Amino acid sequence: MTVVLWRNLLKPISIKLDKDLTNSQVVNKLITNKSAIGFIYEAGEITGYVSLLSLMNAIQSPADFERTVEGKTDILKVPENAAVEFYYHCSVFLGLNEQEEITGYTTADEAERLLNEKRLTEMNESMDHAQIGIITTDENFRITFMNETAETIMGLPRTFLMERNYRTLVQTDRDLSEVLEGKRLLNVKSSFNFKQMSGHFSPIYKKDSIKGMVHVFFLQEQLEEIARELAFVKEMNEDLQAIYSSSNEQILTVDAEGTIVTVAGSFLCHFWDAENSEDIIGANVFQLEKDGRFTPNIADQCIKQQKKVSLVQRTDEGYEIWSTATPIWDEKNKIKKVIVISRDITARDKESRKDEEAVLPADSPFTASHKPKKQLIYRSSSMTELVEEMKHVAGVDSTILLLGESGVGKEVFAQHLHYYSKRKEKPFVSTNCGAIPENLLESELFGYEKGAFTGAQNSKKGMFELADGGTLLLDEITEMPLLMQVKLLRALQEREIIRVGGTAPIEVDVRVIATTNRNIKKLVQEQKFREDLYYRLNVVPMRIPSLRERKDDIVSLSLFFLEQLNDKYGMEKNLSRDAILLLESYRWPGNVRELQNMIERLAVTTKEQAIKHKDVYDALYKTTDLPTQPVVVEGILPLKEAVEQLEDQLIQMAVEKYGKAADAAKALKISPATISRRMSRFTK
Repeated sequence: MTVVLWRNLLKPISIKLDKDLTNSQVVNKLITNKSAIGFIYEAGEITGYVSLLSLMNAIQSPADFERTVEGKTDILKVPENAAVEFYYHCSVFLGLNEQEEITGYTTADEAERLLNEKRLTEMNESMDHAQIGIITTDENFRITFMNETAETIMGLPRTFLMERNYRTLVQTDRDLSEVLEGKRLLNVKSSFNFKQMSGHFSPIYKKDSIKGMVHVFFLQEQLEEIARELAFVKEMNEDLQAIYSSSNEQILTVDAEGTIVTVAGSFLCHFWDAENSEDIIGANVFQLEKDGRFTPNIADQCIKQQKKVSLVQRTDEGYEIWSTATPIWDEKNKIKKVIVISRDITARDKESRKDEEAVLPADSPFTASHKPKKQLIYRSSSMTELVEEMKHVAGVDSTILLLGESGVGKEVFAQHLHYYSKRKEKPFVSTNCGAIPENLLESELFGYEKGAFTGAQNSKKGMFELADGGTLLLDEITEMPLLMQVKLLRALQEREIIRVGGTAPIEVDVRVIATTNRNIKKLVQEQKFREDLYYRLNVVPMRIPSLRERKDDIVSLSLFFLEQLNDKYGMEKNLSRDAILLLESYRWPGNVRELQNMIERLAVTTKEQAIKHKDVYDALYKTTDLPTQPVVVEGILPLKEAVEQLEDQLIQMAVEKYGKAADAAKALKISPATISRRMSRFTK
């Protein structure tokens, strides 16, 4: 029910009376001004009021006409913007504005009448909008009231139907006289003028006696339509539940008191330490935070900040989820609930690392100094399988060839191969074959003896000797000159090297890992890489997928890089949900390296704490060096793949610019269905 304020009921004060006036003078003033009430003023203040009714009670004889008027004082001053509320022994209300000035008056009887009228009007409007018919009768079944909906359903005007016997008009198989005996007839089917209705017949009581009957009803066809709509809503809800369950996100509804109301989507059982979603429904997030289940409480922050919040939540067991909380407001502009969408971003390398460290003995030589400098952050199934394979082959000394595009993290992967091997106590040495001049590469790899060449005043160990007992990473092996490939092949086969300027072979125990971002098989066919060396390196080939092939890792990597930057620069930046979704839709030709650089750019250039969708879009697609080139192709690639890239970029740009698939399709002169189909491909 709508709240009624005092100012909606106030009338201006038109009659101001002096305290020395006689009853006769006051009567004349009230009659002349056609007013039923006047207010007595003294020194500019209202001290009482006089009504025609109070004057009639005061004047009992002719002499009373000449007596000085006596005002009544049952007056209460109320704020005009306050809700109407009645008080005992108070007949007149004076409204006050914020400056404590009187703005009008009303009587208790008038206020109650107006309030009832407003409520009745509102109720009738609600009933009419809801298509509910209402007809009331007296104890003889004569119609005393009917609303507009009842008039519409009946198909006859109220002026024609009023006072007619309703029992003779409406047809039903129930005895309506039972209603006047106090019985309620529920879900009764009836008809009038060939219209089928369904509703309730109830008695009307007045002072404990039945004074009539009320019929509340719908058209039968409306009920059938409602039933169909309910079935549709139920089916749609089931479809939504299925969609949520197939997603990799958890949708949580928390009320304003922190109680978990609903859980849908992918249930994050490890985070909640529960078997299924039913176990946490009814739990309070404030209490769970207090108990140490997780930190921070995103629902609490959302309520306190009165806005959408995105952050990472953690448990003591090391599980992490990225959550976005969105407030839902009621009609009074207060938060009534919070919708929290969460995704598990726990890096699986962290999980396995924690398990391994937990079982190491106290005197283990595998100290923190032997850990890789960079972590493997991943959640995708393809990377999970690859890491499991890496751990399996790490225990042997076979040569490994890491394949993958530039920036996928081949060197990081090689460091972890060393870490999981039995050589982890020994050195891990890395060299980039393309970064060392050809005339220096041999001495860098194999070392040199004193006097081997000008400037060689002392002997020096090469990379093989420095890595003795450990692992040697030969990064970008395909950049190695053909002459050096012969010498490398001998070192791998014989497990010994000869320093530049030396004659004595030196035995080395080295596990070699080689990497390349090029098509090494094609280079062999073109005789740009030795076939025998290729087979020697290709004992255990492992291909690291590009970032666009493992989009599930983008969230974990983005938040990991952002967390590092926050620690480094003392910031508190966070990524919005829309920003993450846009990062996931990008192709990332530069892979993880490009993503890391992009996150740093966003962190240091955005002025607000939250990195939003527009920030990411501007950084990814609005380049200053190519102002007239709307789409680009990164390097030489097959024509079919190039066309797909151009189509993807055009569609993304159009959707971003126009906001709606229909408008984007119109701009590109394709069907909206094509837009939807291509956009769904971006998220795979």
